[in-house]
Amino acid sequence: MADPGRQDFRDAGQLAASILASSADAAVRTTLKTDERVIARVTDGIYRQPGSALRELISNAYDADATRVVIKTDAPRFERISVEDDGRGMKPEALARLLLHIGGSAKRGRDGFALGITARDDPTRSPGGRRLIGKIGIGLFSISQLTHTFQIITKVKGDDHRTIATVALRQHSDDDFIAGSDGERFEAGQVNIWREPAADLDAQGTTVVMLAIRTQTRNTLRSREIWDIVERSESPDGAGDRAIDPPRFHTGRVDSQNDALLKPVDRQLSALPWSPGDSPEDAFMKLVGCVWDESSKRPNQKLDTLFDYYLRMVWQLSLAVPLPYVEGHPFDLESGGWAEAFLLSNQPGGAAEAIPAGGTLRQALGLTDVTADNFEVLFDDLKLARPIRFKGLPMGENALKRPHFCRPMPRGVPARRARAQRRAAGVRGVPVLDAESGARRAPGFAGSHSRVERYALRPHVHALSNLRS
Repeated sequence: MADPGRQDFRDAGQLAASILASSADAAVRTTLKTDERVIARVTDGIYRQPGSALRELISNAYDADATRVVIKTDAPRFERISVEDDGRGMKPEALARLLLHIGGSAKRGRDGFALGITARDDPTRSPGGRRLIGKIGIGLFSISQLTHTFQIITKVKGDDHRTIATVALRQHSDDDFIAGSDGERFEAGQVNIWREPAADLDAQGTTVVMLAIRTQTRNTLRSREIWDIVERSESPDGAGDRAIDPPRFHTGRVDSQNDALLKPVDRQLSALPWSPGDSPEDAFMKLVGCVWDESSKRPNQKLDTLFDYYLRMVWQLSLAVPLPYVEGHPFDLESGGWAEAFLLSNQPGGAAEAIPAGGTLRQALGLTDVTADNFEVLFDDLKLARPIRFKGLPMGENALKRPHFCRPMPRGVPARRARAQRRAAGVRGVPVLDAESGARRAPGFAGSHSRVERYALRPHVHALSNLRS
């Protein structure tokens, strides 16, 4: 039955005007619209893992020039998740466009500057000059993998009101989408929007609050599959079941019969590498330290046996967002025999030239750091950083025992020629770290989590190419 109080807006300007005139007692009620079945793409699994959806929300904050993102997950129960940033926020016009054109992102488009999303002269950069890293315009709605009901609270600096939107996404398959009269728009859900007075004119930012987390998502975050196997093997009737050891480190096991209770594992409710009184920085350093300690003891250690899903997600997020390295950028570490560096020739048949030790690589090559932003992510008790070390690496079976850095000559080096020169210099079969793409995702990867894990646990050799000066 149609809702008589719900309006159908086809123009973002009309919706924005209604939002500006709204209040808590007179909210705007409308329908979400998608372009080209974008929500179906989300449902089909491009954000299948909860960590992927959180990564996109962090990316949105980064693109909004945020300096700080605070994520609360309610671990280990995961009944409520919130993501708060101090970015530029969204004007009513930007929020209206987002709600009516999910997937039709204004990022990298001509409308971005007018909406306060992109720089005036470069649609690929934020108003503050950051290179945009958000994907295809649906980062906000990637959270449909986490919940179908959420709230957006956003405010721009200088505005004496904040804008609040409560979203309820439709739960259906791709075939269930309702086509609009133009044959190109699809109903994705419903939203109530209103404005409230704000006392602090200088405040800015966006908060996304997710309630009623999906059962499947909650079970994934709780590592339910692992704990179910552990519980079956512990029961008298499960003696013949395949037994597995509990993760070495975990946030806690929620009772499968009562979500309000935690079941102890080896007489402990949780097993974390940090202590309750540790600062967020120290807690994350201890998380990183436990991985490297285990890697030195067991060269083939895997994260899925060391961590539960939650801690693996934290580790992977720390590799996938633009953050500083946990012990400093490798270009800024004083050389002292811990690494070797080479300059690749762009001449046919040219050989790699060793870069003399002394000072730092940044000084020697005049490099800049494209990820040197004022940006931090607080994830529950942790302050995230890239968990890759370059000094004091555990010895493995690799022929090379120290990191190797390779930089092409100014005109660049074709990939095949670069590989040949790296082989000649003794750098074989190693991942390549691109300083420019390093701001987008984990260094040297196209997004494969398994490869991220192998690299992060066994980073004996590093080759850096395509560095911009």
